[in-house]
Amino acid sequence: MNSENTREDKWIAIKIFLTVFLISGFFFKPDLTFGRFEFLTKALTHYGTTWIDKVEQESGIKILDSLAFNGHTFIEPTPGLSFIALASYLPYAVFLQSRFIRLFSLGPPLELRLSQFIMAISTVTLFTALLIAIFFLSLRKIGCTQKKAIIFSFLLYFGTPFIFYSLNVANGQNILEAALLYSAFFIICISKMQNISLIFLSGLLSGLAIFVNAIALFFLPLFPAIIILAKRWRNLFFWIIGAILGAAPFLIYNQISFGNLLRISYGAKYGNFISSHLGGYLGIVRILLVSPTIGLIFFFPFAIMLILKFKNLWANSTNKFIIFAVIIYTGCLCIIARFIIVVCGYGSAWYLNQGGGGPRYLLPIIPFLLYAIASIRFELKWERILAAWLIFISVIINTSGLFWTGGRPIFYNNLLVFFKNGFHSYMIDLIRDMLISGGFNTNNLSVFPLLTILGIFLWWIWIGSRWIRDVLSNIS
Repeated sequence: MNSENTREDKWIAIKIFLTVFLISGFFFKPDLTFGRFEFLTKALTHYGTTWIDKVEQESGIKILDSLAFNGHTFIEPTPGLSFIALASYLPYAVFLQSRFIRLFSLGPPLELRLSQFIMAISTVTLFTALLIAIFFLSLRKIGCTQKKAIIFSFLLYFGTPFIFYSLNVANGQNILEAALLYSAFFIICISKMQNISLIFLSGLLSGLAIFVNAIALFFLPLFPAIIILAKRWRNLFFWIIGAILGAAPFLIYNQISFGNLLRISYGAKYGNFISSHLGGYLGIVRILLVSPTIGLIFFFPFAIMLILKFKNLWANSTNKFIIFAVIIYTGCLCIIARFIIVVCGYGSAWYLNQGGGGPRYLLPIIPFLLYAIASIRFELKWERILAAWLIFISVIINTSGLFWTGGRPIFYNNLLVFFKNGFHSYMIDLIRDMLISGGFNTNNLSVFPLLTILGIFLWWIWIGSRWIRDVLSNIS
């Protein structure tokens, strides 16, 4: 790949990043019914604690997935997203003290909705955009044409549940986990096993993925396997050191909060994990893969190409490692899910609710699966036709998640709500409520002018800038 193509690829990656970042930001959905990570971010900023008691009291909102320990309340999920959110929330916390923001007299619920959006800028919105841009560069690295790499990159965003979960900070840990793991994979690939610093960085990001979502631990064997295949034992040492340092904040958080490095949850409902009777794993696999509630293939029909082209995928050594890593990750997820179902007494019910947008817990494997599929050719005409139709179906199923307004976690709820309500932006609702609190008239505030501005800008960065450049070159 020559330097001119490299520069053009970087510019395309920037355009992909801006496109995804702006769309996710514009349609972001503040949600006070499912707050978690923002409470810890606020507690860290305003009170310097890892318990969220005071934030809960001030907001008047009782969060889900909390646990009580030593007389205090903590968030139950792995807390990495809350710490990363400090990047955007700390400047905002200073802004909270200004006379300008006080003019609007924001009540606790409205302020929390605004806080959710501010935190999303440095978490789900940023990491989604980074993931899609890095995914494009990774496809170009393995020889995909620019056209194919762009199509697959936008398929990853518009044709998978990523587009839905990029809009909600409450469930954003899976987005961050996916972005960190795939970035670690991309870095280890471009290192060519020569650059120790990049190998260390890959390990650091992998460890940080555990801090964001502990289940990332089950995907990490992919990286040592790639290094061992290259017989670079010193690289393996530096990767492991990086992974340990990346995961260290998780251990420190546990020690400070609970006085124990390893234990995450102290809830009574998890007390009998080891003694639980296990079973029903195949049922969990079916739910994860093909159920209309959260099934991977149901929400991402293009994954069917993985089955049809499996023989071609298996011929590539890297793809073999990816497939094994996906199996290990999915299998461990099924075991954990079964634990929770049995211990909590939910019977055959699926406790791990996916929040209306598909397989949230399987998000981290989707970029790897799509990377493996993109690495092969669709040589026969019927393969290209089928791939095109599956891309179309995947996009139709998932893009309506931009306009999701609540309800059951089933895909057609997204479609029906969109057909009923049409274009809708939760950001407009947030802006309208803020203006009303400041005494401003919002009768003429509409989604369409801002949507038009967004459309014009995206047209300019993809087509307009090139058109203007071509016109100027012709004139000269």
